[in-house]
Amino acid sequence: MSEERASRTRWRSVEVFLAVLLLTLAGGIVFLWKTVPPVDPEALRECPASPVVFDREGRMLRAYLAPDGAWSLPVSLDAMGTWLPKVAVEVEDRRFFSHPGVDLIAIFRALAGNIHEGRVISGASTITSQLVRLTVPRPRTMRAKAEEFFQALRLERRFPKEQILELYLNKAPFGGNIRGVEAASLLYFGKSARSLSVGEAALLVGLLKSPSALRPDKNPQGARKRRDLLLTLLAERGVLTSTELSVALAEPVMGRFHPFLPVAAHAADRIRALAAPDTTVFRSTLDLGLQRHMERLLHEALGAFPSSVSAAGILVENSSRAVRAYVGNARWGEERGAGWVDCGEALRSPGSTLKPFLYALAFQEGLLGPGSLLADTPLGFRGESPRNFDRLYRGPVSARAALAESLNAPAVRVLRTVGTASFLSFLRRFGFANLHRDASAYGDALVLGGCEVTLLELARAYAALAGGGRLLPLRWMEIQEETAARSFRGDAVVDPGAAFLVAECLRDPGRLSSLAEQQYGEDGRWVAFKTGTSYGFRDAWTAAYSPRYTVVIWFGDTGGTPRDGLVGLRAATPVALRMLRRVPGLPGPKWFEPPSGVELREVCALSGLAPGSACERTYREWHIDGVSPGGRCSLHVLRNGLPVTQWPLELRGYETGGRPRGEVERRTFRLAITSPGSGKRYVLVSGAGEQKVPLLAEGGDTILYWFVNGEFFARQEPGGQLFWSLTPGKHRISVADAENIPDSVEVEVVASPSP
Repeated sequence: MSEERASRTRWRSVEVFLAVLLLTLAGGIVFLWKTVPPVDPEALRECPASPVVFDREGRMLRAYLAPDGAWSLPVSLDAMGTWLPKVAVEVEDRRFFSHPGVDLIAIFRALAGNIHEGRVISGASTITSQLVRLTVPRPRTMRAKAEEFFQALRLERRFPKEQILELYLNKAPFGGNIRGVEAASLLYFGKSARSLSVGEAALLVGLLKSPSALRPDKNPQGARKRRDLLLTLLAERGVLTSTELSVALAEPVMGRFHPFLPVAAHAADRIRALAAPDTTVFRSTLDLGLQRHMERLLHEALGAFPSSVSAAGILVENSSRAVRAYVGNARWGEERGAGWVDCGEALRSPGSTLKPFLYALAFQEGLLGPGSLLADTPLGFRGESPRNFDRLYRGPVSARAALAESLNAPAVRVLRTVGTASFLSFLRRFGFANLHRDASAYGDALVLGGCEVTLLELARAYAALAGGGRLLPLRWMEIQEETAARSFRGDAVVDPGAAFLVAECLRDPGRLSSLAEQQYGEDGRWVAFKTGTSYGFRDAWTAAYSPRYTVVIWFGDTGGTPRDGLVGLRAATPVALRMLRRVPGLPGPKWFEPPSGVELREVCALSGLAPGSACERTYREWHIDGVSPGGRCSLHVLRNGLPVTQWPLELRGYETGGRPRGEVERRTFRLAITSPGSGKRYVLVSGAGEQKVPLLAEGGDTILYWFVNGEFFARQEPGGQLFWSLTPGKHRISVADAENIPDSVEVEVVASPSP
C-alpha cells in the first residue's frame, strides 16, 4: 500500500507540476498577449523607397538611393512575376498559406532537432514573423522570439496573406544596401522581377539565408551551389518537372552587377525637384528611345572637339509642350570637365537665334513682308556697319533671304525700324527673363547676340513660334490629356500669321547641301531652322522645328574659351536635323497650314509689293491681309519707255548686271568716313607732343580727297595712310572721290585741364 500511495503521490506531483506549468504558460501567453503591442500598421507599410524617374511609358530613367541609403524599389505582388513569390513561399515558409502566423509543426520540429544536436541548427520563423523582425528590429533573445510570434499572430488577423508576402519580399535584404526583390533583380540580373526565370528566382531566394556571403557578383560559386540545392528541393516537392529542373540547373550564374546607370540625368534631377518632397515615383514626359538617340548624336558630334567643349539639347512636342528628350550636359559622367553642370540653364550668347523674333514682330506690325526689300550694305552706318559671318555684303535682299541667311546689316536696319525698346519688350513676352538691362544698354547688339539667354528659354520661345504664337510652359511630368488641355492654354505672344511667315522664311532650303536637302526634305517633310554663332566662336546654336516638334541644340566651351568649329551650321545643325528626322510625323498636312488671313499674292521680285507697269519680274509671296505692306512698287519706273530702277540711298551705286537676285558679289559702295567718328570728342593730353588721328573711309573710288573746315587737306592714294593733327576747337572733316560723292563728320578737340 505504501508503494501504491507513493506512486499516486508522485503522479499527483507531476499533475500539479504540469498544471502549474500549463497555468504558467497560459499566464505567460495571456501576459504577452496583453503586454506585447501589435505592430504599428504604418511602420509595417513603411519601406523607404528609392525615388525613381520613369519615362512616359514606365521605363526607368534614373533611380536614387532611398533616404536610408538603400536601393529599394517596392512593387506589387503581381509585379514580382510568377516564380519568385512561389519559390520564396516553398523555401522560406511552405505552410505560409495555412498557418495563422506561427507554424507549430515547424516549432516542434525545430525543438526536437536542436535538442538532438545540442545546438541551434534550425529555427521556426515564418514569413510573417520575419516581416515583424524586419519592421521592429530586436536583440536575438528568446523573449524577442516570443514577442515576434505573438505579433505575427496578431498581424495575420489584420492583413491578408498576399499583402504580408508582398511586404516581406519588398523589405527583405539581398546583400549590401539592396533591399527588396525588384532592386535585387535589376541589380543582379538587369531586369525586372516579373521577368525572372525559375533559376534566377531560386538564386535570389537563396540569398535570404546569407545575403552578403552568397551575392552572385562576389561569390558566384556559392550562389550557384545554394541555387542548385533549392532547385533540387523544388523538384523533389513536385514544384518543378525534371525538364524544368534541367533547364534551370543549366542557367549560368553570370556574376555581374548591373548598376543603375542614369539616363537623362539632368532631366531626372529637374523632374524630381518639381514634385513634392515625399514623392518617390515620377512619371516624366521623356521618351527613352528619343532620349538615348539625342545622347548618342551629341556624343558622336563631340568627338571632334576637346573635352572642355560640351553640348546640350532639348526636344519638345509642340502641341502639349511636353519635353520628350533633354540632355543638360553631354559630358555628364566623364571624369574630366564640368559634366555635372546643367548647361540648359547656363546663360550664353544666343548669336543670331533671336533674329526670327525680330522679323516676327516686324511682320506682325506690318512693317515688313517676306518679300520686302532690305539693304545688305554698310552704307548709312557711318563706318560702324555690322558685318556678316562671311564678311561679304549682298546688296538688295528680301526679308525672307535676310532672315534665312542670317544677314546682320539688314537685321540691324529692321531693329532700328521696329525700335530696340519694342523688340526688348517683345522678347520678354516670350519668356527671356534674363534680359534685365535697358534697351539703350543693348543697342544694335540685342539682335546680334549681345545678350544672354538659356537653352530652355530658347526652346520655349521657338515652341511658341511653332505652336501658332502661344507661349506655354515646358511640361516635364505626364498628366491626363484633358488636364493638359485645361492647364496649358498659354498666352498669345505673337500673331499666328506672323509666326507662319517666319516658318516660311526659315524653311528656305538654300542653306543645306544637296544631300541634306534630299535627306531632310523628302516627301515634303521640311523643317524650319535657325542657326546662331556667338562672337569669337564660343557658342554654336541651332533651333529647328516642324509642325510637331521643336529641337534646340547648343555646343560650347563651358569655360567660355573660343574654339574653332563652334559654328552653328557646322556643329549644331546636323544634330538638330537628325533629331527631327528620328521622331515620327503626324498624319495629315506635312507643313504648317496658313492661318486665316494669310494668302499668296503676286509681288514685284525686287520690292515685294504689288507689281507696277515697269516691274519686269514677279513671283507669288505670302502676306497677311490688311497687315503686310500694301501699295504698288515704286522702285521701277518708265523713262522714255524703258524701265529704270530707283534705288534707295543705302543701295545707290548697286548694279544688277543681269545677275540673279541675292547673288554674293563684291561692289563699290557709297563713300563713308570711318575715322574720326562723327560727334567724337577728343581731349589733348598736356605734354604728350603732337597728337594725331587716322583719316579712314569706306567705299567710293580709288583716290580720296580730304578737307578740314572746308579747306583742302590732303590727297590719299589707295592703301595710303593719312593722319590729321588734333587742334583745339570744333572741326568739320569731309572726304570726296573723283565722282564727288562727299561725306562729312563733325568732331570737337579740347585741351586737358591744368593740374
